[in-house]
Amino acid sequence: MSTKLDIELVISDNRFLKAYTDIGDYNNVIAILTKRLERDPKNLQYKFSLASTYATIGQKEKAISLIREMIAQDPSLKAEGEVYIKQIQNS
Repeated sequence: MSTKLDIELVISDNRFLKAYTDIGDYNNVIAILTKRLERDPKNLQYKFSLASTYATIGQKEKAISLIREMIAQDPSLKAEGEVYIKQIQNS
């Protein structure tokens, strides 16, 4: 009997995202979050999580770009977003 994961389950179930994050499998973390953002492009939590992942793996420009998108989407995030951008730039 072959066991095959349902890709929809992997994308939607936060346990997979947490597991991949916990083991440092950032390619799968990025894939899941990117797919989630394709389905819900205004979701700020997904954008923040993706930006954080990019920052973790050293892709600073992608992280900063996403944070700037978040600020453009919700200007009330400007102060907090600028703090994150400075932290990323100085890391």
